[in-house]
This record gives sequence, structure tokens and C-alpha cells, in this order.
Amino acid sequence: MSHLGDGNESGFYGCYLLQSEASPNVGYIGFTVNPRRRIRQHNGELNNGGAHRTKRHRPWKMLLVCYGFSSQVQALQFEWTWQHPRLSRLTREGLANIGKGLTKRGRQRTNNVHDSLALVIGMLHLPPWSRMPLVLNVLEPGVASAVETKVAEFRAARGEAASSACFRIEHLPIEVLHRTHVAGSSQALVDEADSRNHCCCVCMQAFTVGVTKRAVCLSCRTSSHITCIASEGCCDPTGSPVLDAEDRLIPDFVKCPVCDDVSKWGDLLRTVGVYQRQPETLGSSDEEDENDLDENEFEIEESSMDVSPDRFP
Repeated sequence: MSHLGDGNESGFYGCYLLQSEASPNVGYIGFTVNPRRRIRQHNGELNNGGAHRTKRHRPWKMLLVCYGFSSQVQALQFEWTWQHPRLSRLTREGLANIGKGLTKRGRQRTNNVHDSLALVIGMLHLPPWSRMPLVLNVLEPGVASAVETKVAEFRAARGEAASSACFRIEHLPIEVLHRTHVAGSSQALVDEADSRNHCCCVCMQAFTVGVTKRAVCLSCRTSSHITCIASEGCCDPTGSPVLDAEDRLIPDFVKCPVCDDVSKWGDLLRTVGVYQRQPETLGSSDEEDENDLDENEFEIEESSMDVSPDRFP
């Protein structure tokens, strides 16, 4: 496993799927903080970086990127599970019908591009990822319809169990991906709320500027401590209380105590941040951060990695 030093100032952490243009059944799963630079490394356009195994099947194209993780560790755990669905306790039962099983030695058999696409969609419908504000950004128009079809099929098969999934599907160009605001498109809403809400609508305690983490209702723009709304607002999709609310670490849905609007937990997380009563206007820079984090990747067709299910959940 690569060193987990986290020097990524942009806050972008993504897991991606490559497809070989020379051998379309050959795929590659990896982690990156800059998709545009990473695909150039894989294709040999940059002198440094890139995985050794991808030299054999150039050129590559990046089909999609899943991003929105809060940390490098969180993204790497997602990557490892995507690579080894039969070894992870989070997916070995829920996605048992997708992809290949284990070898006699207990290693994950490699999956093709089609299976890897189905796996990532399945993972986004399972906890904990179904509760995270993740984005599945489709880069290749040729797979866009396949993604939509697989999402519809998975939700039809799982029914209500898949209803809490809150990931979005987008089609942003690769040139701007690493600059994307990973918290979602709620900044204007949050700024408006911070200008008028100075205490939690649940416990009524005042927020501390630069310290308090708060969430904002997407409907009425009221603010609350993230812990308060999680404990007091936990509900089912209809807004009714759930019997096991006290036993849940993370709710699937929450109801605003002011307007009774029901939100998916992951959608609410897109508004979470540190309370700023008078937000400062920060300068921007077009300079690209070229400080690479160590990037751990995995080739789908062949792998000599000796992995253990104890390394990640």
C-alpha cells in the first residue's frame, strides 16, 4: 500500500476506471488527485508517474471517476474494495452476483471492464458509500447510457434498499475535474444561511465562528449542528421516525424540525462546513498543483498483488 501522506490542498480524491483502446476488455482501477495529469502519465505523455503495468496496453482512456471522498484514506478504501469485492466485508455478500470470485489461494480474480462498471454502481448503493455525497463523473459518452441502464437495473432489483443512495451522475470534462468543488453545489445556499442563522435550530445553542460545524436545510435554509440533526431528525423516506434511530451511527434520511422537509443524509452532507458569519473572499489561482500524492492502482486483467482482507474493511 502506498504511503498515506496527505498533501492535497485541492481536496479532490478520486477513484477511476481506465479502458485500453488496444484491448477493450482490459481495464485498470486507480486512485488520483488529478485525473487529467494521471491519464497523461498512464499514456506516457509525462516522464514521471504512471503505473508500470499500464505500459503494455497503451493507449488508455478514462471512462469515469468517482470523487467526493473526504480524505485520501477514504478514497483508497473505496479503491481497494472496488478492486477486491470478494475480500471486503462490505461487498462480498451484497455484490456477490457481480464479477468473478476468488482463486483457490483466496485471491481476488480480476474483473473485466463491464464487471468493474457494474461493481462501482453497486458499491454506490451500499453503505457507507450510499450515505456519502459522492459524484460518479462519466467522461466517455460511449458508456453514459450503460451507466444509466445499470443504475436503473440495480435500483429496480434492490427496491427500497437502494432508495437512500445519494450519489450524483455528472459529465464534467476531465480538464476541470480536479478543480471541482468537492462539497457539491451548495456554496451560495450555505453563505446565505451563515448570514442569517447564528444558532442551531435544534438545540438553540449559538454557533462559534470558525469552529462550529453546521449543516443547512436544503429547503428552508435553517442551520443546525450536524450531530443534532442526525440524532433528532433521523427518519424514513416518508419523514416518519425510525424505531432503531438510537442504534444508528448514521441516518439514511433526516427531517428538518423547522419545515419538515426530508433530505437524504448524503445530500445534507454537501452543506456541512465550518460556520462563517462573515465569509471571507479568497483569491483564486490557476496554477496547477503538481505535487503528486502516492497513487496506488490495480490492473484489472492481471494482478500479482498479495492482498489481505484485513488491510481494509
